[in-house]
Amino acid sequence: MERLLHERGLISFRSIAASIGGYEDSSLGLPEDRIASLKASIERNGLPLLESPDSFEGNIDLRLRIQKR
Repeated sequence: MERLLHERGLISFRSIAASIGGYEDSSLGLPEDRIASLKASIERNGLPLLESPDSFEGNIDLRLRIQKR
């Protein structure tokens, strides 16, 4: 949706990355087919996938590094 809004000039920004979501971006509780669908959507929109590191601190560090690009 964001990509379409941007392409049509309705918003001026785009996300710089995306995650699958859930607790610490782990997709906890989502069925495998939904996870695959979300990953495909992220890839189709040309965004890097934020995959959760092994720790909360690592998760924050990953986001900070992406924002500094």
